[in-house]
Parts: sequence; structure tokens; C-alpha cells
Amino acid sequence: MSDKVTVNNVQLDISWLKTYLIMNISFILLSAPLCFYFANERANIIIGEIGMNIQFVYIFFKSAFQKNIFSTESISKLKNESVLKIDDQIADDYMLKLQSLMLSSKPYLKEDCNLQTISELTGISVHQLSNILNGRLKKSFTEFVNEYRINESKAILSSNLSEKITLEAVGFDCGFGSKSNFNKTFKKHTNLTPSEFRQQFKA
Repeated sequence: MSDKVTVNNVQLDISWLKTYLIMNISFILLSAPLCFYFANERANIIIGEIGMNIQFVYIFFKSAFQKNIFSTESISKLKNESVLKIDDQIADDYMLKLQSLMLSSKPYLKEDCNLQTISELTGISVHQLSNILNGRLKKSFTEFVNEYRINESKAILSSNLSEKITLEAVGFDCGFGSKSNFNKTFKKHTNLTPSEFRQQFKA
């Protein structure tokens, strides 16, 4: 039997447990004759207390050196991993529900659209939404929402309605809080400013 075991990715040395068992057996074998020899309750109690104290001291010092047992870092890591993990099938269902909401209700058109808003609309917890976006899509919530906003603005700028609406209005209608933010995000996604993009569709 190995002297080391791994529990939830934390390696523990259990050789001291073997020593503890051997020590207990040895103490029992040695104390039994003494109990018979003295044959009184007081002596038995003293022998029992000595045995308990020896066990306590041994366990205390051995556990003090078994740092992984008391590692708050390891415990925190394991806790986070267990919380963050979502079953693949459930994650797929959440993704479909999220994408369906974004396409049908278009909550991203509102400037104050946030994780809490989407959580309430989909019934998916904020933590799970964040986990799916970061883990599956490798995107932050802002990046995820802005993609939909940019696609919406591109559809408007390439349509016949483009000439009847200002660029600033397009940005606001698509959920951007300011013209500068709209321009910056649009260029980041298309390598063009909104004006340059619209110019491509002019007759």
C-alpha cells in the first residue's frame, strides 16, 4: 500500500497513520498485562489516560506537519472548482437558451443590459452565466453583448434606413451609452469606423 494518497487533487502522506495503528496495537499489548497485574480501577484509568495522551500528542504533531490538510489555498481552490463546474449537457442547454434570448428579445439593445438582467430573463444564475461565457466562449459579458450590438449596428448601417439616421443615433439604438464608445467598439470589431462602414453601401 502506498504511503501517499490523492484526495481531490491534494496529495496526502498517510505513513503516519500506519505508525499510529502500530503504536496503538503495541500499547494495547503492553498495557493489558499491567491492567491484570494491578487489577484495580484506579490503575486502569491511569493507564487509559496515558494511552489517550500519547495518541493526542502524536496526532497533534503529525497533523501540524501535514500542511495540505489545513491548506486554506487548497480548500479554496477545490471549492471554486466544484462550484464552477457545470455538466456539459446542462451547459449546452444554457447556451441554447442564452442565444435564443439574445436573438428573439434582443436585451442588448438596452444600455443597462447586464448579467443580472440576463440571469432574470433566462433563469440561469449569474455565476453560471459568467462561467459559460468565460469557459465556453472565452469572453467577458461585455464582449459577448457588444458582439450582438455591433452586428445590429452593421445591419442598420448597411440598410436603406442608414441615410435617415445619424451615427450617434445608431449607437444609442444598439445599446451603446456614448458615441465614442460606439466608435471605439465598432472599429475594434470591424477595423472600420461606423462612417467608413456605411460609406461602403452608398450607391
